[in-house]
Amino acid sequence: MAKDSFTLRVLTPAGLVFEEQVIAVTLPSAGGEIGILPGHCRYTGTLGVGILSYELVGGQKGKPVVVTGGFCNFVDGKLVVLADAVDTSESVDPASIQKLKQDALKALEGLSAYDDAWEPSQMKLDRAEAAERLSSTLH
Repeated sequence: MAKDSFTLRVLTPAGLVFEEQVIAVTLPSAGGEIGILPGHCRYTGTLGVGILSYELVGGQKGKPVVVTGGFCNFVDGKLVVLADAVDTSESVDPASIQKLKQDALKALEGLSAYDDAWEPSQMKLDRAEAAERLSSTLH
């Protein structure tokens, strides 16, 4: 491994989604978007919902994915992303995205952030919107 790159490993509870040698990663944390570059300090954080994008060694853009929940850890030249769910460009189906979005919007009607059902419904909406953005950037 060169000092100007690091390993990105993306996993779900079902197993490895992909592993790449990269020079930059942007991912959604619970507090906002963060970037990781070679030489970054040790970092452990909670993931939010959004698009994880990365640049491969050589400068090409990697295939972005939607991550939903989980955590990430960067140490010793390795960024491990353990997401609750990962949606790839191949798994994003526009009809399913629209259904997920409509179901989430319906579930959120009349709820406040203090209701137990609000957070999981908002996460579904965030996931659907991130998948829409992913789909629109690829087509």
